[in-house]
Amino acid sequence: MANKFGFNALLFARFKLLLPALFPRPCGRTSLLFLLLFTLAVLGEFIAYQVGIVPSKFYAVLGEKDKQGFYATFLEASLYILATAIVLSAKQYVGSFLNISWRKLVTRKLHRLYFMDKAYYFLNVLDKSVDNPDQRITQDVDKMCDKLGTIAATLIIAPFRIAYYSYKSFITTTYIGPLGIFGYFIIGTIATKLLMSPVINYVVKQEKREGDFRFKHVQIRTNAESLAFYDCGHLEERRLNSRLSKLLSVELNLTNFQLPLNCMLFTCRVLCVNRFSSRCFGGTSLTFCVIAVFINFYTYFGGILSHLILSIPIFAGYYDALSPADLGALISANAFVSIYLIYSFTSLVDLSKEATAIAGTAHRVGELLEYLKSLSALSNRDQKITVRTDGENFASDFLFQLDGVTLTPPAHPHQVLIRDLTLTISRNHSIMISGPSSSGKTSLLRLIAGLWYTNSGRVDRHFLPPVLPSDIVFLPQKPYFTDGSLWQQIAFPLEVTSEFEDEEAAKVKRAVELAGCEKFLDRAGFGDSNVGRDWSDVLSPGEMQRLMFARLFYHKPTVACE
Repeated sequence: MANKFGFNALLFARFKLLLPALFPRPCGRTSLLFLLLFTLAVLGEFIAYQVGIVPSKFYAVLGEKDKQGFYATFLEASLYILATAIVLSAKQYVGSFLNISWRKLVTRKLHRLYFMDKAYYFLNVLDKSVDNPDQRITQDVDKMCDKLGTIAATLIIAPFRIAYYSYKSFITTTYIGPLGIFGYFIIGTIATKLLMSPVINYVVKQEKREGDFRFKHVQIRTNAESLAFYDCGHLEERRLNSRLSKLLSVELNLTNFQLPLNCMLFTCRVLCVNRFSSRCFGGTSLTFCVIAVFINFYTYFGGILSHLILSIPIFAGYYDALSPADLGALISANAFVSIYLIYSFTSLVDLSKEATAIAGTAHRVGELLEYLKSLSALSNRDQKITVRTDGENFASDFLFQLDGVTLTPPAHPHQVLIRDLTLTISRNHSIMISGPSSSGKTSLLRLIAGLWYTNSGRVDRHFLPPVLPSDIVFLPQKPYFTDGSLWQQIAFPLEVTSEFEDEEAAKVKRAVELAGCEKFLDRAGFGDSNVGRDWSDVLSPGEMQRLMFARLFYHKPTVACE
């Protein structure tokens, strides 16, 4: 990979790039939802504190055998627990709604850039440095927004919660309590930072392998009939299994780095498959074991650290004047404060798994957004193509003029396909360009269509943008059919939005008859009953070619390039 994916400055730069998509307006829907989520989180913290000190009240009333006080405390605790359930449910709902809103905004922004100035063509055909853009848009955005909606409120409120409980801990344990807990957290933070970067790297690698594996399955589904004619299932099975092995190898590495959350399970893995792990992963078992021991020790030691801190003022005699019942209540309340402060820190460490998932997908989505923005910024670059405005489209008899054009493939600038070509394409004239395979015939059409740029020379187009199907129609070698009815296929690339009237039906029928595919019209029909149909599975290659000519006869363009 060209970039080092990790918890680094590049991640923050890419996340900063994503923020305008996540929060497009200060008072927009996502901003208000996030504010509501933050408010619910604050309310939840207040209720959690009230629930946390309830045990100390139980200690006091039970120690004094206060029956009325016990029932009052029990009712108070029940109401707080009910409020906790309501607030937690509301947080989950708002977080899910925020996730959906974020996904909608980010995906639509990517779609807008993806289809701007044919960026999808550059990304999928000319420059494949950004792998699997379809997976990044459909899956990585979803994963990033889902995890972000889950932990965003926790991350935002954590500083305020830590500050408040540090103050409460300082009141009862002086500086020893907060200082000990801070030191404990700093050790965990440093260790977690060192462990997160390799995990993020594996997350990025896993998403790439997932995309490669899925793409191979899509390729087989799309070309199932051709594969059946070749009877090459055994070959494609081996290739699929090879991609699966690469995916599972990365996934197992990632699992091992995340495995420290369950030390017992990892120990069993080391004992049972130590030789396999060493062979596949270069002897990293010891590293995984060390990570496992550290994470589990760090997590569980926090439970007794609070008692260690509380023991200092108690043994120093600060609370000797209290009765046993009052001392028990004080210990319970202070234990809650210390434990909750430790929990506030350790919960941040425990979020490292979600943070690595966010970081990995944010790297991939941010990289795609960077690339699309760079294409958008370069869309106005000098392409050595001039559009002459003659008042209306094709007002001149000259449609295209090429003067001294030299053309090379974008990925191979030293492989000259066309050298010093001068050509004029005029109205009502037909031109046939012949030559052997790979001589540059299709490349010339790509140049005329604006998909490729010249190395030298000049291209003049005598029309006004936007180009309509009534102006120019290109018939590519591989036909394309979108989702929709047969009428939509023939009217493509125009979008069918009106009702299918008799006049339009006659126009479509005439185009189909000229293309010689009336039988298919009788079989498929015009209506919307075929909207969800995959036409590449329904049509034969010959029928697809004929329907391409039906489009041509339907639009009756000034220029047709085939």
